[in-house]
Amino acid sequence: MPKPALVGAALLLLLNLSSLAAALYAHFAEQRLDLLPDLRASRASALAAALAPWSATHRALHGWVLGDSGDFESAQAAYLGALRRAPADALLWAEYAQVLGRNRVFDQRLTVATQRALALAPASPAVRQGISRMALAYGLFGEGPVRELWRQNLRWELDHNRETFLHTVQQDGYRRAFCLKYAPDLGESAWCASP
Repeated sequence: MPKPALVGAALLLLLNLSSLAAALYAHFAEQRLDLLPDLRASRASALAAALAPWSATHRALHGWVLGDSGDFESAQAAYLGALRRAPADALLWAEYAQVLGRNRVFDQRLTVATQRALALAPASPAVRQGISRMALAYGLFGEGPVRELWRQNLRWELDHNRETFLHTVQQDGYRRAFCLKYAPDLGESAWCASP
């Protein structure tokens, strides 16, 4: 009969090997994000999530890959699994909101995800920038509460990060969307009128 210490050591070794393999598969999938949709990235992210089922990060990565592959239902399930494991992770909430937006889901789920991301990390540049990009990309579609959250977020960006934010708006091709949808309400008509 094996000694408990040996069994414990063997289990710990298996757990460490599983974590290592999951990290390697996740790294491979991350390297292919610019190529999505990509079957190899999908398989690698699925393996990473399966090998480390406790990892919110690996589940979210798989959700992102699935979302870019057009499998919205599975992407949403992966993100919800990640958020159950890490409910206080503002970036996961912001990424989930982005997956919802990319899949044209502008209902209460998007509002809740955006609210949680902002509540958990109100001054996070990554969260704020992600939500700003959503506002600019999907401003014509979002309505009601999420649109108000987007407007408030853009106001925050203008108040705290004006030059960088406006440069990003220009650089990423969102000037027209910003000027048509938000500028009058945010008092930025003069910026829009400038060359």
